[in-house]
Amino acid sequence: MPENTGSRGPSRNTRSTPSPRSGSGGSSSGKGVPTGRAAKSAGSAKTTKTATSAGAGTTAGRGRGRSASHPGASRRVADPATFRRRRLLVLVLALLLVAGIGLGVWAIVRALDAGTATDPEADTTPVATESVTPTDPAGDGTGDESPTEPEPTEPEIGATPPIPTACTPEEATLAVVTPSSPRAGATVGASIEVATTGTTPCLVDLGSGATTVEVLSGEDLVWTSAHCAFAPSERRLLLGEGATDSQLVTWPGSRSVEGCAAGQATAEPGTYRVVVTHRLDGQTLVGESTFSLS
Repeated sequence: MPENTGSRGPSRNTRSTPSPRSGSGGSSSGKGVPTGRAAKSAGSAKTTKTATSAGAGTTAGRGRGRSASHPGASRRVADPATFRRRRLLVLVLALLLVAGIGLGVWAIVRALDAGTATDPEADTTPVATESVTPTDPAGDGTGDESPTEPEPTEPEIGATPPIPTACTPEEATLAVVTPSSPRAGATVGASIEVATTGTTPCLVDLGSGATTVEVLSGEDLVWTSAHCAFAPSERRLLLGEGATDSQLVTWPGSRSVEGCAAGQATAEPGTYRVVVTHRLDGQTLVGESTFSLS
């Protein structure tokens, strides 16, 4: 019994002190077993470190994910559809501007044209109609003038003109103009005038070959151009619608004989008639005038 008590003494009173780490050859008691508080502290430190590392990794992952999913965070780039819509809008606006300008110019031009068309002061120049004024021959024969030639009548281009014929009494008139009271023994002028009244052009010849002038006192033939022909002998003209022509013939105030011999008796004062006869191509025009010698 005493031997058992002595052997337990050392076991109770002696505490085993952990030795420092001596390498891989030491026993488990040589490494040291941590106490309960120390183990808790160590486990808490490991948990905190792991959580910190995990948080950092999660933050980094989120940052990388955000950067990858939102490349326009630092610089926004429009997509092609937006560019196309903008270009289409600009094109439509440009077309509307051009159309507006064109419409404005058109309206101005139309307004100017309308003002010109309705201008009451438009230039309306009347067409002058040329006519031949009858010559009033003087009793002394100084009024002899050359007749005015009428304008020729031309047919329309491409049309076949009709063959001209002599003027008939229905197509023309013949008149004689003389002074009212010439002196006896003085030269008396007689103006032969022809005017067309129809629409068809016709021929006249106021020369002495086709026109005869006679001076009569009652039924007495005092003087005639058949004895003393006047100039010209032929004067044929084609007269159109509304045309006129004239020829001046002078009477010396004396009688005449065949051959127009000079020195014939002077006509006495009194009333005389001038009869003009125009004959051409079977058509006859006659005109007459009366005057008195004083």
